[in-house]
Amino acid sequence: MQAQIPEDKQQHFVVGGIVSGVTYSVVKHKTNNKNKAFMYGVGASFVVGLGKEVIDQKQPDNRFDSIDLGATVFGGFVFSKTINVFDRKRKQQRVTN
Repeated sequence: MQAQIPEDKQQHFVVGGIVSGVTYSVVKHKTNNKNKAFMYGVGASFVVGLGKEVIDQKQPDNRFDSIDLGATVFGGFVFSKTINVFDRKRKQQRVTN
């Protein structure tokens, strides 16, 4: 059985991932700290998602959607974690070579 994920939730996931990925890269470049980069990346996706939902609830016939917020943050988590894991593996390869 194939699960159907609404396009809206997919878009939230991708935007959260992009925001998180960019934030991760900037923080990692500035601090050279993967853990801090991960936390800031996920945090940025939360802030962007929360802001979007607050704006949505102020529009007529719209509401705050916690599932949209969750999809945005989950995208941020997945993207930042993926970058973090590959960054760790790349560092391990440099050490062993």
